[in-house]
Amino acid sequence: MKQLSLRPLSWTEEQRNGLIAFLLGFGSLLLVLLPILIADGGYYIYYGDYNSQQIPFYQLANDAVRTGSFGWNWYTDLGANFIGSYSFYLLGSPFFWLSVLLPRSWVVFAMPFLLCLKHGVAALTAYAYIRRFVRNPKAAMIGGMLYAFSGFQLFNIFFNHFQDVTAFFPLMLIMEISIPALLKMSTTVSPSISSNPSARKIPTLLILSSVPVSAYPVISC
Repeated sequence: MKQLSLRPLSWTEEQRNGLIAFLLGFGSLLLVLLPILIADGGYYIYYGDYNSQQIPFYQLANDAVRTGSFGWNWYTDLGANFIGSYSFYLLGSPFFWLSVLLPRSWVVFAMPFLLCLKHGVAALTAYAYIRRFVRNPKAAMIGGMLYAFSGFQLFNIFFNHFQDVTAFFPLMLIMEISIPALLKMSTTVSPSISSNPSARKIPTLLILSSVPVSAYPVISC
């Protein structure tokens, strides 16, 4: 009978497991979307806000960024402030800025792959968080996949920007438990930190300042 080893995994092993978690999240959704992409000539069409908002928003924002039109935008309703209108949907998303690096004609075709990328990142970050509480990396991978493909994730595919939040939310949880631990470690090196009330408030301030950034899209919708 194979014995369970309780020794900590090396950094290389953790990197490999993190890569596997990412590939599972990315590849699983891609496997589901691939028949649709093949049938529709590379387009991913989803009835509702994905068609009526997300695709036009990606196109409009790409055109605006590529031409440097960051001011008033006449193509949004009767005219709107571009940065104020699209910061919520796209401009604050690192995934959107990846689409800007592509040729303009590729943007619509790249959207389903960016969606897969978001699920891959969600699986990876969730794995990294759950791994702190379990001994078996496979259990953390299962948890990461359950998070990346939760009901919230799958239902809100037509709200393409929601996946940005869930992709990075576990990082906030990791920071929440890591910063106090690092501060506690530093107090053993420098006792003056523990006696300084201002220094003890730093972890709380950092955590609280990150909450609105992570929760804003969900709360606003």
